[in-house]
Amino acid sequence: MLRRVSAMGPAAAAVAVIAVVAVLLADPAAIASAAPASDAKPVPPIVFVPGLTESKIQERTDHSPLPSVCKQDFFWKTMWPSKVNDGNDFLCFMTKFSTFFDPAGPDYQNFPGVETRVLPGALGIEVPLQIVMPYVKSGFKVGESFFVAPYDWRKPGFFVEDYFASLQEIVERAYAVSQGQRVTLLAVSFGPQYALAFLNSMSQEWKDKYIAWFVAESPLWSGAPETMSSFASGLSTSPAFIRYLSTSIDSLMWIFPRPGTSNDTFHDDEVIISTPSRNYTAFDAAQLVRDLGYENRVQSLQYMQNVEPVLNKFEAPGVDMLVTYGYGLGTPLTFVYEQDFVRNQSVLPPQPNDIINATETGDVFVPLRSSLRSLQWAGEQSRLKKQLLHRGFYNQYHGMCFLPSKTDSCFHQIVALVQNGTIPPPEEKEEDAKLKIRETEQALPRFPLWMRGLAAMLGDDEK
Repeated sequence: MLRRVSAMGPAAAAVAVIAVVAVLLADPAAIASAAPASDAKPVPPIVFVPGLTESKIQERTDHSPLPSVCKQDFFWKTMWPSKVNDGNDFLCFMTKFSTFFDPAGPDYQNFPGVETRVLPGALGIEVPLQIVMPYVKSGFKVGESFFVAPYDWRKPGFFVEDYFASLQEIVERAYAVSQGQRVTLLAVSFGPQYALAFLNSMSQEWKDKYIAWFVAESPLWSGAPETMSSFASGLSTSPAFIRYLSTSIDSLMWIFPRPGTSNDTFHDDEVIISTPSRNYTAFDAAQLVRDLGYENRVQSLQYMQNVEPVLNKFEAPGVDMLVTYGYGLGTPLTFVYEQDFVRNQSVLPPQPNDIINATETGDVFVPLRSSLRSLQWAGEQSRLKKQLLHRGFYNQYHGMCFLPSKTDSCFHQIVALVQNGTIPPPEEKEEDAKLKIRETEQALPRFPLWMRGLAAMLGDDEK
């Protein structure tokens, strides 16, 4: 049975908020040495890995060759999220924010002279109270049984040894503080790809000791078609800003729809981008990037599609695994443009005049096949005597399992799994989920839910 949590009254809720804020502002070293307040067995801990755009990023510069209108920031300053007031601010922000692929490493680097870092813990994410409070109300304590592992999401989830070292330290700290209880890695949207890369880098002995579950909510194992459209023309709410954001960093290309012939990839007869002169499938992503004038990004894209180890090899995590996903909602596959693209980065294509949904449903952003790619791990997980569970939630929007909902029990099932070891009930057979199709006329959210952090930065009401 699911564990029910009684609702907090206003006074209790206020006390809880004050307590959480106090912990968020506490010294990290104090949190690291904290011990549970009572003699009762501690709550098994969660380490939360957020989604794309949800981690805060700071920067400072040291005689960087920035444009002349930009100031040097010799002290740490918040770069993301950041309000852009005018054209000069925009130019300076995008220059500092950009990443570049270095094939000699290979590696991803900042603009010369720009140093970046991510704030640790819950202070390192956007809207921390919105994310943390539901877990506090469910019996978790920040710094004792709930930890946050933000990351520099501008870069793909490989060649990030510094983040892996940080995440390992957080997991081991959570294990120690909870008196040796194994940790659940809870990752959402873009986060599961990072968490998988981390687990693939760790020894089986370490994973057996420290990890109880890896919960991947709304993963993009095979990418999503909308990312190619965002790269081409941004989004209708803020086309120029989002297009520049998408094309100035490498991580979005990491979740381009994955080309292939299996039923969990995107085939060469499935058009993702259509223009009057040509169509682009997942196999044509590099040509699309060229035709938009971004030849400088092609080498990075080809490396990610053909060489990088995480989503190419796609090795099983080697821990007990639960994948949750939404289905039943119309999810785009094809974006139709009335004009051909121009090989000029300064030319912003108009928004697509038509969007055609995939034949299968999804969560509005990710088609079902992408999240279900992990079904192929069944054999290896069984060999390692690890569980592999997939649970679908009808009409669940992308990335919405990690918060309580009136429409499904996903959040409460995760809490019950972590706290009580209660396995989520199978709602249906996996093959039934794949075949279930629902025509929907529901409008897309003003901001895709995979860019909640961006919506927060721009002051949008819909997150």
